[in-house]
Amino acid sequence: MHLAYVTLTVLLVVHEIRASPGYCPSVCSCKWKSGKRTVECIDRGLITIPEGIESETQVLDMSGNNLQILPRDTFMRTNLLNLQKLFLRSCRLGQVDAHSLRGLTNLVELDLTNNLLTYVPSSTFQDTPYLRELSLAKNPIQKIDSFAFHLVPNLLKLDLSNCQIKVVSPKSFQEIVALDTLKMNDNQLTYLGPDTIGDLNKLRRIELHNNPWFCDCSLRWMKVWLNERNVPYSVPPMCDGPDRVQNKAFAELHIDDFACRPEVKYDNRYVEAVERGNATIFCRVHSTPESHITWYKDGKILFNDSYIYNLNQKFVILENGFTDKISSLIIRNIEESDAGQYFCVVENRAGNTEANFTLFVSKRLIGASALGDGRINTLSLVLIIMIVLILGIIAFLMSKIKRLPKATEIINEIKIKKDDKGEKDKESKEDDDETDEEKMSHDTISYVKAPPYTPATHPAYYDQYDPKPLNKPPPRPVSLSQSQTSEYLYPPGFWENSQNEYLKNTGRRFDDRTPIISDVLSVSGLSEDDFSYHNTLAADYPPDYGLPIIPPATNPPVPPLPDAKTLRVWQRGVPVLPPVMRRPPSAISEETYRDRERDEHGTNV
Repeated sequence: MHLAYVTLTVLLVVHEIRASPGYCPSVCSCKWKSGKRTVECIDRGLITIPEGIESETQVLDMSGNNLQILPRDTFMRTNLLNLQKLFLRSCRLGQVDAHSLRGLTNLVELDLTNNLLTYVPSSTFQDTPYLRELSLAKNPIQKIDSFAFHLVPNLLKLDLSNCQIKVVSPKSFQEIVALDTLKMNDNQLTYLGPDTIGDLNKLRRIELHNNPWFCDCSLRWMKVWLNERNVPYSVPPMCDGPDRVQNKAFAELHIDDFACRPEVKYDNRYVEAVERGNATIFCRVHSTPESHITWYKDGKILFNDSYIYNLNQKFVILENGFTDKISSLIIRNIEESDAGQYFCVVENRAGNTEANFTLFVSKRLIGASALGDGRINTLSLVLIIMIVLILGIIAFLMSKIKRLPKATEIINEIKIKKDDKGEKDKESKEDDDETDEEKMSHDTISYVKAPPYTPATHPAYYDQYDPKPLNKPPPRPVSLSQSQTSEYLYPPGFWENSQNEYLKNTGRRFDDRTPIISDVLSVSGLSEDDFSYHNTLAADYPPDYGLPIIPPATNPPVPPLPDAKTLRVWQRGVPVLPPVMRRPPSAISEETYRDRERDEHGTNV
């Protein structure tokens, strides 16, 4: 019992000693350094952070231990939340948890030099937003990803030296625009793009030496950038290639020494032309920096005389562009001897490139000697323009025609108007006939038209059409020609004697409208009683019910007075044929019948 009591007392004393201010673990050294409470546990072979370190510690140096892993909430468990600087150099760290630095919001400096990290632990920095200095030197990091440091926007110093970096992705340093010092020396960099460090406008020191820089046109921008920003460096970067600038410092080289060999883009290596015509050969070049272009023919340089006003000049060389340049060789008044190989030689400080073109010359066709290539092209252009104009006019007319009403609509409209006009003319003509009938004279003569045929006035009309209408049709007017013709072709009193003879033979007048019922009874063999019996159903209808009604006849228009030419015809005695009697079909209307009658009997002079 006594031994247990002593052991418990010792433990309590030890705990009190550790909890008391100013306690320092035996494996560490605790002191004030540069005005900060510092704990140094260097090269102790520790695998974890020792316990019992005072919570007010501001600087902790754990370099030279075998931590290997930095677990989650490491410093929260040890109550070291006031740390401002943390040194973990050479601790064989290969894994850092994303929340291993949780609670270290006051941390401004972190040193992870000479560990086994193969990547930038970007997610770990989410708990240290005010970090200002970061060292990842001497870690086997081969690539810097884009936005690798976006969680530490206040970073001022970044050390990535002595790593194995080969690639720096675009926008890797996008968010650390306040960066003051960048160390990327002793890596395996051959190229840096302008979108990597180009936006670091506040850099005052940069270290890029001991990298195998390939100083061609791809690094031309960096040479310009270093000169314009005048960013100092302790050791100038050296070129490892190409051979012409190998082992030369950036400061020794001109901007144009950062060049790439020119590239020729072929459009057409074979050109055809005709005698006494012109031909143009194009040499398209991409070169950084701008290159010089020379044309050769049969080993001889073709000089440019395009600035000399000479109608007999043979070659004209025109150039356009800088890095993307087009050189045009114009050959005028081509002869057969101009056919062959032409060489375009492009040269800058990176070297030269040549391209060959072949010119074929053919005989000019007969008939085309008077027309040059330019005139033929002009005529072709004019012809094309004319064709386009003609097609445009045709399209315009077709659109206009489509907007016009259809022919059937126009015909129907004309027919409607004509019918309306015909009805109005017919009504007016009937009125005129009633007034002119009494004024018409029967003693005039006309050799121009034949007398119109009047079926209602001929006796045979009533004999052939039985029964006769009870209503007397209006008298048909006698035209001038009819009265005149009757005097010449028939003896006087012919028609009056015919009427009297008809009255004598039949006992009826020519114009008698009394129904001939007795004749019908005698023919049918029925008595009057029988006839009335069989016709009781029709007793209430008029006697002429159901008989065809003949429309009233209209007078033809009064012909105009004869002129001198007509009188001369009359004096010569032109004969007029007598009318031919025809019975019109019952299906033909009276108006149509009169039109046909005028066409058949009329004789126009």
